[in-house]
Amino acid sequence: AVVSTQSTGAEEKGAALMSALNILREDRLVNEDNSYDLLSAILACIEDGDVELVNKAIKVMNKFLVYQPKYTLAHAEEIVAKVTKAKVALAIGDNTIFQVLASTFGEETIIKIVMPMLQNETFPVLLAVINLLYQCLKDSKDSAKSVLEPW
Repeated sequence: AVVSTQSTGAEEKGAALMSALNILREDRLVNEDNSYDLLSAILACIEDGDVELVNKAIKVMNKFLVYQPKYTLAHAEEIVAKVTKAKVALAIGDNTIFQVLASTFGEETIIKIVMPMLQNETFPVLLAVINLLYQCLKDSKDSAKSVLEPW
C-alpha cells in the first residue's frame, strides 16, 4: 500500500505541536535551551497547509506568547509575519492572536514589522496585515503614532 507522506508530515507536526502544548502547560519545563525548539515546532505547524493544524498551532502560539513572552521577544518579526500570513486561512472573526501579539511585542514593534508588509503583500495577506495594524492601533498611545509619521 502507498502511504501519503503529506499526512505523515502533518501527523508528525501535530504530534510535535501536542508535545509543545504539554511542555507549555508545565511552566517549569520551558527554558532557554528548549524554547526555540518549541517555537520552531509551533511555527512549522503555523506554516502548514492543513487549516485544522494551523488553527491548533495558532492557539498554542497564543499560549506561548501569554505564558512565555520572554522566549518570543527575539523572534518577534518571524512570529508576527508567519502568524499574520497564516491568519488568512482561519476564521475571520477571532482576532485574539492579533491582540496577544500587540500586547506581547508592543505597538511600536508591531508597526515596524507590518509597515513593510503593507507595501509588499497582496490580498488576502494584506487584509490580515491591516487587521493586525487595526488591532494594534485601536487602543494606541501617542508613542505608537510617532512611529507612523515616516510612513
